[in-house]
Amino acid sequence: MPIHYSDLQGIAEVIKRNDGLKILIIGNADYRGSEQLNQKLAMARAEAVKNVLVESFGVNPASLEVQSNGEKVPIAKGTDPMSLQANRRVQFFIIE
Repeated sequence: MPIHYSDLQGIAEVIKRNDGLKILIIGNADYRGSEQLNQKLAMARAEAVKNVLVESFGVNPASLEVQSNGEKVPIAKGTDPMSLQANRRVQFFIIE
């Protein structure tokens, strides 16, 4: 996550400048491991991003929701390291 710290800072600034904005953070995982494990890993990924936004950048936790897709929504089909890494990601959606 350190390489994306500045991206998260930018997201935090947008959220804080737009009162009432609500963001859904969705964690994703690659296919390795059981479906249950991947669900947990993806949720932990989303929670970790939420924690950085709240603790490091002062975002109101009430403006953030988290969810897990587990391994169910891959964006890369391959089994090579880059495809696996692409599927281990967090997405942001404006929900309000």
